[in-house]
Amino acid sequence: MDWLWSAVRAVSGVLGVGVLWRALKVLLAPKPDASTGTIPPVIPSRSSGESDRQVRVLFRVWMLIYAVVGAQMGWVLRPFIRDPSLPFVWFSGREGNFFLGVWHALTGLLS
Repeated sequence: MDWLWSAVRAVSGVLGVGVLWRALKVLLAPKPDASTGTIPPVIPSRSSGESDRQVRVLFRVWMLIYAVVGAQMGWVLRPFIRDPSLPFVWFSGREGNFFLGVWHALTGLLS
């Protein structure tokens, strides 16, 4: 059943990122003039190409933040999401944070 929960998390993550992408495209798209229905040429910085570039940059920054927060949350919740064969404990030891854990693992591998 572990694979089912992994699949549910993966699908929900993909759907959430898809919603974020569509929302960014709508929010950063040039707005048409209400009276004529055309995009006003007075705003040159909000052309279609510039808007697409802004969406891509903002999406990449958001995904980087999303990955860092997800990694840290996985690290913090690590005592609760453990191997089912281990005995249940309310609190287990936690050393540092995700970045320190990766650093220690890399220095252990390289030394």
